[in-house]
Amino acid sequence: MTLPYRRDAGRLTISPQRKVGWFEARQLVALGARAVAASVIGSMSGRREIMAALEAEPAFCADCSGAEEIWLDYMADTGDGWNATASVTWLLGRDGLVVAEPGEPVPQRVPHDCRTEGLPTAGPGQTVLPAGEVLLLGGDQVYPAGSSQEYQHRLVDPMRSARIAHPRGRRLFVIPGNHDWYDGLTSFIRQFCQSPDGRTWFGAWEAQQRRSYYALRLPHRWWVWGVDTALEDDLDPPQYDYFRARAQQLEPGDRVILCVPNPTWIEDAAAGTPGGRVDSATATKLDIIMDLARRPDRDIEVPLVLSGDHHHYVRHHGTVGEQERHYIVCGGGGAFTQGTIDTPMDVSMSDGPSYVGSARLQAAFPTERQSVRLRRGVLGFPASNVFFTAVLTVLSGFAAMLLGAGGGNEGILGGVLGTLQGFGPAAVCLAIVAAFVAFAVSGRAPGMRPAAAGAVGVVHALLLLTGGFLLVWAVLQAGRAWWLSVPISLAALYLYCGMLFGLYLFLSHKLLGMHNLEVYSAQGLEGYKSFLRIHISAQGLHVYPIGLRAPSTSWVAAPGVESRDDPAPRGRFRRTGSVSLDLPDGCQRVIDPVEPLRPHLIEAPFLIPNGAVSDSAPPTVRAPGGSP
Repeated sequence: MTLPYRRDAGRLTISPQRKVGWFEARQLVALGARAVAASVIGSMSGRREIMAALEAEPAFCADCSGAEEIWLDYMADTGDGWNATASVTWLLGRDGLVVAEPGEPVPQRVPHDCRTEGLPTAGPGQTVLPAGEVLLLGGDQVYPAGSSQEYQHRLVDPMRSARIAHPRGRRLFVIPGNHDWYDGLTSFIRQFCQSPDGRTWFGAWEAQQRRSYYALRLPHRWWVWGVDTALEDDLDPPQYDYFRARAQQLEPGDRVILCVPNPTWIEDAAAGTPGGRVDSATATKLDIIMDLARRPDRDIEVPLVLSGDHHHYVRHHGTVGEQERHYIVCGGGGAFTQGTIDTPMDVSMSDGPSYVGSARLQAAFPTERQSVRLRRGVLGFPASNVFFTAVLTVLSGFAAMLLGAGGGNEGILGGVLGTLQGFGPAAVCLAIVAAFVAFAVSGRAPGMRPAAAGAVGVVHALLLLTGGFLLVWAVLQAGRAWWLSVPISLAALYLYCGMLFGLYLFLSHKLLGMHNLEVYSAQGLEGYKSFLRIHISAQGLHVYPIGLRAPSTSWVAAPGVESRDDPAPRGRFRRTGSVSLDLPDGCQRVIDPVEPLRPHLIEAPFLIPNGAVSDSAPPTVRAPGGSP
């Protein structure tokens, strides 16, 4: 469990982590097992019901409605590699960010001392955006699966390092995603919902909720509802009762921001079903919550729906009756980047069970052109996925030997081949084909028949087997000594298997829309991060989408913070391993990027007025001593 926050932190130990290797064989097996177990645990454990039953106080609802204005931050899909997560949290930790025109990066000032913060100064044509007083985490806080150690190293350490203290503190509200549910929500509850007094500190951010969902009351009649839709579980009765009670608190003219773990509107539209709807358990749960919140007869609207799960930024905008609605996917908090090539141009909007209109794509980050360029990187699969390629090499070589690729060889190698052929060539080859078919079916495009995807997997497997056989046969038939033939065969097989797998992911995605996740996860892309900064004032709700094309890859202790370990070259942290740091009194941040981070506005900020929704530009925010 995260330790309670202390203003005079004294000493801090952090453990920077490498990005997750999604194609490590052990990782694939472990994650698959966790996903299967979670589908059982999620429907049998009833952890949310237990939390509600043990809660002594009435359901918690935070109230920030007394302020004249409030700033919020929204971030989702965090806790992968250190560089990406620390870069985003470092930006969130500052007292303010300077932005300019959309697409124009602005280097952010690094304060001269670890005790020094404050609003930065804007230059000509720039704007200062004050930091969020509340941070909303939108799901999948850690990868590859929730555990106390992974939460600590991949989420808590970057957050504490980015902002260890704040004079007033900031609030934190969280909903779980599927990766948080892979251990049945156990670690999530320990991290965010189970401190003795209901409060746990993540650096300067204070988590206060007691359940895996929440409602937050904001100024000017705005609300945030954070919904936990779990995995394949039903919407649990305590959560339904909780939001039904919140719905009864809504008054005419209120507006609800809905935070959900995954964008069912994208997934439904991609499936290509009539009206854009599919028989999805999650979509049904979202419809139930939407039906509670959206009350046309009482002039209660849901003009903004936020989600993560897809690791990019996209916004759709459409009309619901006389009102308008924005659907935003902003999953760029630190996980590997996904392209936006397959993002549908139009998605369906619903109010409860009824289809009420469509929303059109307004912006994407990375753009489609950038995503096409990023996709080509998968052709370097052998270099970026050494272990997985080595496994393919061994399987291909083993099958080639069983099929008699080394027939006619004598001596030690001939004896080995004779032994291998007793393992049953047909059974081994069929097992390899079955594995490739299963992989292809799991990555099939929306609306694609499993049989068609399976056929693609068969072709891939046959190319691996026949190509491997011919390579081994050609090398062994060259007549070289076995001690030279074996390493040459393995080297040739390694290049062939790795390049074939990368080419398979590239072509199957480009031509058939398959493996939209794997074609990017295989690369572990750390660029193109994103988060939202939201301002609620008397004018309405302004949304500022912030993008970061490149995270920092080198970090140093902030001035005034001293390392207890032997410093790395030029004082930079090592990529992995624990780092013990001494923090002086009044320390507010622990680390700094070696080179300034350069965030930018992804698109022009948009305004949702109090009582209606509009794409008109928000009023300029001025900073002391700065230009508008």
